[in-house]
Amino acid sequence: MSQKLLASFSLYTLGQLLTQLLSIALLPLYLKKLTLEDYGIVASLMSVATFFNALMQYGSGPTVMRYYYEFGKNSTEFKGFFTSILVFNFLANIILTVLIIFVYENIFSFLLPDIEISTYIYYIIFYSFFFAFPILNLSLFRVESKPIKFLLFSIAQFVISFVCIYYMVAVLDGGAFGKIKGEFWARVPLFIIGFYLFKKYINFSAVRLSYIKEGLKYGIPLMFQAILWWALYKLDYFLINRELGNEGVGLFNVGFQVSYLLITLGISFSLAWTPHFFSIAEKEDTKRLYGNLVGNFLMFLSFLGLIAILFTSDGLILLQAEDYLKINLFLPYLILGAIFQSGYYMVQQLLFYSKRTILIPIILGVFMTLIITLEYVILPDFGLLGLSIIKCFGFIGIFTTTLLVGLKFYHFKLNFRKVYTALFFLAGNSILVFYNEILYSGILTKIILVLANLILIWKINFFTLEERRFFKSVIRKK
Repeated sequence: MSQKLLASFSLYTLGQLLTQLLSIALLPLYLKKLTLEDYGIVASLMSVATFFNALMQYGSGPTVMRYYYEFGKNSTEFKGFFTSILVFNFLANIILTVLIIFVYENIFSFLLPDIEISTYIYYIIFYSFFFAFPILNLSLFRVESKPIKFLLFSIAQFVISFVCIYYMVAVLDGGAFGKIKGEFWARVPLFIIGFYLFKKYINFSAVRLSYIKEGLKYGIPLMFQAILWWALYKLDYFLINRELGNEGVGLFNVGFQVSYLLITLGISFSLAWTPHFFSIAEKEDTKRLYGNLVGNFLMFLSFLGLIAILFTSDGLILLQAEDYLKINLFLPYLILGAIFQSGYYMVQQLLFYSKRTILIPIILGVFMTLIITLEYVILPDFGLLGLSIIKCFGFIGIFTTTLLVGLKFYHFKLNFRKVYTALFFLAGNSILVFYNEILYSGILTKIILVLANLILIWKINFFTLEERRFFKSVIRKK
């Protein structure tokens, strides 16, 4: 891993974490201003918004990135391709918005019977409409290797969203409705800023139907991928809402937000690695690098997962949110699943690069059907614990299947020593967490366990000599 890639990863991680930190930064406000039922309502409604987000993007973010390299240095062709995608998305989303307005009552009265959806629906629909376009700005920053602009745009999103939501919830005391309105109003200025930044890429005279067809051929499978991930993440909320009510949704959402911190790291790595990988994929050294990265990333995620599991309880106590300590029952399984979910964002690049994106929704569709079916059967008897266990093993299956299928189209030799060592550490720490009272021990005991893991990883020479030299050089420069 080059110093440039590490620096980009750091900036992308910070930018991506800002999205997640928004929920954490506002959590004390939610705990003070929203009841557990309000929080459940917000979680359910934002699940609906996330579905619309996936639908309205048409996989255009990854499509723009992949075809940027396809056109190479021909900026005129790329501008025509980008403008074609932008025009299609804008017109298609207007039509889609009108359709949703006509049919929403029939759908959501069944999925969310305890929520008066008509109160919120227009804010949710137009939130998603405005959300879809700034995503393209972030893709352009990535593909042109501009992590600082990515970070600045992410900071703008964070600040604008925080101010709007805080004003609606705290100042106006708007409750769940205030939270939804705050999300909507934050998207309006971001939409305007995003379109202003598009100006250097737009050439309406170069719009071509062939570009739209090519973009949809690559992007529609990725749209289904996004929808299927939405289903894997958010259909739980509808199942829980019907079985355990809004309070059950609120409790599960807190656990999910903790586990999503790990998934955020996987997404951040993908943000930095994808454009870099596309540019060096044909080099022989890249395959050796990839073989080492899989094991390294699994170990990195396992280590951070351990920290998340150990210290979540202390964080909740610090926030005076003891009612949410119930998540300890199922949080370890969500964290374990998130480790492999995060790893998935790295290995999916094998199918992106080989243009086998059609296989992605097939893999996810099979596992989604299996996971949701089992959750539907198990939830009434085993509650959130049973649901989390099913989700955990489902994410492990998705990661493994995607890696094995991807290797058929972009072959590299895995460093099995690294992979097995990472899995050994993961299994050992899982045993400590699942079968001991370590979650309820003192902070000092938890810190000792974390340090012991760190020292052991270094002492067993998990990292290659080249990697150790790289880490030492980075530390010296600090």
